[in-house]
Amino acid sequence: MKRILLPMTLVAGGLFGCAADNGIYVGAAVSQSQIDALAPDVDLDETGFKVIAGIRPLDILAVELNYMNLGKDDTSTANFQGDVEAEAIAGFGVLFLPLPIIDLYAKAGVAYWETKGNDALALGNLKDDGTEFAYGAGIQAKFDSLARASNMKPST
Repeated sequence: MKRILLPMTLVAGGLFGCAADNGIYVGAAVSQSQIDALAPDVDLDETGFKVIAGIRPLDILAVELNYMNLGKDDTSTANFQGDVEAEAIAGFGVLFLPLPIIDLYAKAGVAYWETKGNDALALGNLKDDGTEFAYGAGIQAKFDSLARASNMKPST
């Protein structure tokens, strides 16, 4: 049975320019993922990254897309010799609780994941994919100068 844990953010990656302002935001984060039983005796437990883009029309609501690189590993066991890698794309609805210097957030959505590899012992490729419910929660810091940079107007 395959068990997939989508990335948990290890570093509060930058959601640049989204603070209290509404609008488009982007960000990035370092993540840790774990995929069990990708192939016989093969687990993927790697550090990867994710790229985030979203739109926040209201202070309390956003819609977000994430690309997640779940890692790549060269592995050799009695039943498998080769490389494996995994990635995912996810869409979320995000609810924020805006506080003076931070925002608390919770998100829920769906993720499409794909794993693939090359098994030299079996002289073949392996591939698996699926769709899963995805969720998360966290804290984001507000950097006032970054949030206001997009609202600057030339002086007259």
